[in-house]
Amino acid sequence: MFSFKRASNEDIPFLLELRKATMVLHLENQGIFLSEKEHINLVKEDFDCIRLIYQDEKVVGMIKKIDRKAYSEVLQFQLLPDYQGKGIGKRLLNDIISEAKTNSKSVRLSVLKKNPAFLLYKQLGFEVIGEDKLEYFMEI
Repeated sequence: MFSFKRASNEDIPFLLELRKATMVLHLENQGIFLSEKEHINLVKEDFDCIRLIYQDEKVVGMIKKIDRKAYSEVLQFQLLPDYQGKGIGKRLLNDIISEAKTNSKSVRLSVLKKNPAFLLYKQLGFEVIGEDKLEYFMEI
């Protein structure tokens, strides 16, 4: 069972380590090398939208989501490496999609072009609606 808790300033060290554990490889594969300060700034961006994801009272990841008038936007979604590939992300994203559909909204997100999460998003029904040099912009 999953539960969620709003992130607080005390969670910043965990969020920074989570970001580095889940993103550095994908960023560097695309030639993006960020400093520690740049990673911290990205963690703090839209900080009030961060929810820590708990499974059995252990924090296993985070989701940063904004609910807009016509759509919900997943800005970041990260699970600890030990919890990836176990269907957790798929279940949580399906919940977000179901909630959005109930409210007659779509769900949008972006993904680095060389991130394997792209395949998960395609599998869930997200379609590419745009792209830039580094990312695909997707919607369902």
